[in-house]
Amino acid sequence: MVKAKLMLAPLSELTTLSFRIIAKELGADLTFVPLVSSFALVYGNDKTRELVFEGKKEPGLKGIQIFGNNQEIIKKAVQFIDELNIYDIIDLNAGCPSRKIVDSGSGSALLKDLRLLRTLVRTIRENTKLKVSVKVRLGYYKNNIEEVVKAVEPFVDMIIIHGRVAKQGYSGKSDWDSIFRAKELTNKIVVGNGDIWSREDYFKVKDKVDAVMIGRAALRNPGIFSEIKYDKKASKSTILLRLVELEQDINALKKLSLFLISGLKNSKEFKRKITLIKDYDELKDYLIFLANEIKPE
Repeated sequence: MVKAKLMLAPLSELTTLSFRIIAKELGADLTFVPLVSSFALVYGNDKTRELVFEGKKEPGLKGIQIFGNNQEIIKKAVQFIDELNIYDIIDLNAGCPSRKIVDSGSGSALLKDLRLLRTLVRTIRENTKLKVSVKVRLGYYKNNIEEVVKAVEPFVDMIIIHGRVAKQGYSGKSDWDSIFRAKELTNKIVVGNGDIWSREDYFKVKDKVDAVMIGRAALRNPGIFSEIKYDKKASKSTILLRLVELEQDINALKKLSLFLISGLKNSKEFKRKITLIKDYDELKDYLIFLANEIKPE
């Protein structure tokens, strides 16, 4: 059984090792290395393998999310991950709506071919001792979540459902009633995802699913995990300083700090300056200055 109630959604190039550590320090129970290409992993791409081995540095319950649409490649990738003994869960991404991923036949494109999706999750199940999850949307063009659940549930321990169809992207509202209906269809763990922006949002849905996953809201306010779990606000200043301490990649540090300072007074000017900085140490110094300027909430 996966004992986690509060999860950080895997977001490519954003939920870095440093951000995942911060999320856990603030109350997240489970995080995932995001969107690892099964093809790149199998064929020895250095950057991809470095991403996979990052898990050794991460505390607590952790998963790794892979994507792909080739059964043999998925099999080899899963065997590689399984032998590392780093992770607790392998997740198959069948929900990413980005054009690049969909055009490759992966991510949410798998929702257009449920027979293939079923084959891939079965292949994962047969080649690992780890827990298996799949992240899906309600469907691709239309909501057919009942069929999606039926296709995957024999082979997974957990189904993570974002409450939109793929073609919506992030427009409209997350359909939590459909997520609740999916939970009624299966005895597997069902995790709901989409439009949880506050502690109040979380408590409206938590009793009708097994767990809740938070993505975009956590980028702007990682303290949402502390607010939910401990009813305690976390200082953005403290979080920004922790991010500066942990994040070693200048591009990731820029992206994450831009999210974090959203909504602050004068944030437009702060963002402009952050975007213009090219030197890592200069960026760190400026973010430390900003952290000290942020007034306590």
